[in-house]
Amino acid sequence: VPLPPVPWLLATPNPVHVLDTLRLEFGGRDDGEVMLYKLDADGNGTWDAEFTASGVHTWSPSCAGRFNPRLRVVDDDGLEAEVAPPVDVLDAILPDPVAILSLTDAPLPPPLGPLSAGEFSSQHPLAPAANAVDGNYASFWSSEMVGETRAEQLVVDLPYRTVVGAVRLSPRAGFGSLLPGDFELAYEAGGAWVGVVPRGAATGLSRKFDPVTTARLRVRFPHNVPVSGLREVQLAEVDVFPADPRGYPVLLAVVVPSDNLGRCRVQAIEVRFSTSPITEATWVAATWAGTWLPDPTGATMRLEVHGLTPGTTYYLAASAWDHGGNRGPLRTAGPFTPAQ
Repeated sequence: VPLPPVPWLLATPNPVHVLDTLRLEFGGRDDGEVMLYKLDADGNGTWDAEFTASGVHTWSPSCAGRFNPRLRVVDDDGLEAEVAPPVDVLDAILPDPVAILSLTDAPLPPPLGPLSAGEFSSQHPLAPAANAVDGNYASFWSSEMVGETRAEQLVVDLPYRTVVGAVRLSPRAGFGSLLPGDFELAYEAGGAWVGVVPRGAATGLSRKFDPVTTARLRVRFPHNVPVSGLREVQLAEVDVFPADPRGYPVLLAVVVPSDNLGRCRVQAIEVRFSTSPITEATWVAATWAGTWLPDPTGATMRLEVHGLTPGTTYYLAASAWDHGGNRGPLRTAGPFTPAQ
């Protein structure tokens, strides 16, 4: 009864360093004659070469890790046998730096949807009751000196991350009409009034506000506008966006680097942030934001970084890890102040 061949494969040196030469010496014995040697040098499942006699094949590994070069021997009876000894590849070459393209606020998630029609309305204290005030919002009327004149104003506390599409004014009967330019709009974020739409610029009584984490809307009327004749102020086209328990993210756009002179993919990309500039010396002390599995080398990835407080200035840093446990040089972004 014919016996199958017995292959042998000797890899030296083992372990071997990345890009160094690995020597694969191979052969086999049989009760008849070995007709063919098939070699898969990197163990990726594809035969790299075929030989009719024992010999030596050399190859340079590109990436760190453990792999199994494979030898298949076929004898004159058509019987086959394989051997695949393990080879460890060490890596002392740092991966290339991560290229940072941009750092921006992330786009908003889909809104929970608009509130019911007539989302908010408030009467001036001197006006007779016309419509009930919506209990979902806290609001108050006040007067404030603006320069040398006193202005009446309505301040409304907005829910978390709100977009107001329009502000509508309804005059009380007998007091005529109010013009689109008869009020000033602004919203509060970070303790300051921002996004001001000056009097005369609120065409059509409508203004789309950028979403903010927490805010108050201010509708201010100059001293010569008869607010006592105002029946109500109504906020319309209101969208409220859901709260994210992790905090709304910023987007860090990066280009995936290569490793080992462009021959290998990196294993991971790590991002950290701090309120002070990040250097190699302060990398470990910075707050870990996440570790991402990379897309193919050269691809652009948009990484969502959570945990940043709106209105606080941050610095971010990114670095790549390779399969040998080496971390590449830092690339930094910032200063950046999340607005959401």
